[in-house]
Amino acid sequence: FDVCNFEVLKDFLVDNISTLKNVRKTRTIPLLEPTYFLLPKGHPKNLGRHLVSLEVDPSQYVDVRSKIIAADYPEGVYPSYLSYTLGDDDILFSILAESAKAAHAFAGKTFGDMPGVRSYDVSSQVKTMPPRAYTAPQG
Repeated sequence: FDVCNFEVLKDFLVDNISTLKNVRKTRTIPLLEPTYFLLPKGHPKNLGRHLVSLEVDPSQYVDVRSKIIAADYPEGVYPSYLSYTLGDDDILFSILAESAKAAHAFAGKTFGDMPGVRSYDVSSQVKTMPPRAYTAPQG
């Protein structure tokens, strides 16, 4: 597809892909339909960021995303960001948690037997600095 409006591409892939026969995997650009979650007032201040990368059956993209939004989050685990990536993974989900152990426990309970989820991986993230502008050497 050659599109100018990526939301149209998202609509086709996410809403219509399950109607096609034998689709096992999609590959495209990341970060379609991003969703940001607000942290509640009074949340703990020393939370670590963890990314949950999900490989999902294409016919289940919408259902899995809906279940993530409606999930029961335990105390100390907060949703941060959710997006379709449709590349090496299908959904990228960022959470804030008090510890890596809490993040892994939440992911295992939530995604371990969720219909449509083929696999998931949890990784800890550190803050990154934006790249500096390149300055050409003088001389």
